[in-house]
Amino acid sequence: QVGNAFVQQYYNILHQSPELVFRFYQEASRIGRPATTGADMDTVTTME
Repeated sequence: QVGNAFVQQYYNILHQSPELVFRFYQEASRIGRPATTGADMDTVTTME
């Protein structure tokens, strides 16, 4: 339930007030996304 509540709040803010999304992140937060090859994941900090 916590995960569902987080996702609901995150996407609500992302849609209605995208300038406030930074509040969900800390300096040490990391984001994963598919690598350009599609085989691996690239991980970056939110400050990069």
